[in-house]
Amino acid sequence: MEPDPFEAQAKANESYRALGRYVSEFSRLVWWMRLLAASTVAKPGAFSLAEMTLGEATAQPISNAFFGICKTFLEPDEDRIADRLRKRVNEAITLRNDFAHGDWFIGWKRLHADGSVPANSEDPFLTRIRPTRKAGPRDERDYLPADLDELSDELVVLRNLVAEFGMVATSSTNDPVLQALRVRDLFTFADGEVCRDGPRADDVPTLDRR
Repeated sequence: MEPDPFEAQAKANESYRALGRYVSEFSRLVWWMRLLAASTVAKPGAFSLAEMTLGEATAQPISNAFFGICKTFLEPDEDRIADRLRKRVNEAITLRNDFAHGDWFIGWKRLHADGSVPANSEDPFLTRIRPTRKAGPRDERDYLPADLDELSDELVVLRNLVAEFGMVATSSTNDPVLQALRVRDLFTFADGEVCRDGPRADDVPTLDRR
C-alpha cells in the first residue's frame, strides 16, 4: 500500500508546530531577562532607551547582564539560587543554539548505509555539525513533537522561575508583595535545584509569567 501523503504532511506539520512553540517559549525567557535588566538600570521615563542597549544582543549576553545585575542585590546565602538558575538558562541557550544553527530534517526518510530502513526512519531529527566537538563533529538526535513539547513545558517552568527571581532580586515590579520579598523568601536551593517553596512562597500566587 502506498503511503498516504496527507498523513505524512500532517505528521510533518505537527513537528513544525512543536518546533515553533519551542522557539516562541524560548523568546519569552529572553524577553523577561532583557525586560528586567533594562527596567533595573533605566532612569525614570527612560526604559525604552535602556532596553535599546540590549536590543541587538543575543541570548547569552542578555543572560550574562541579567544575572550580573541580579547578583549585585543578593546576599551570600542567595547566590546558589542565582548560580543554578543561570546554569539552567545557559543549558537552554546551548540547546536553542543547536536548534537554530543545526539542520532539521522533518518529513524525510532515513536509510542505513546498507540500504535497510531503520524503525525510526520517518522520525524528525536534527543534525548539528561542530568540528571541534570532543565526541565527534556530527551530533544527530531525534526530536518527536512530544519531545519538543516537553522541552517547551520545561522552558515555561524555567521562565516563570527566572521572571520571579528577577523581579524579587531587583525589585523591578509594581507588585507590593513581591517588592517586600527577598529571593530566599520565595526560593530554596535543595538537591542541586531551585524550588519555589521558600517560607513566603504561599504569599505569591503561582502565575504563568507570560
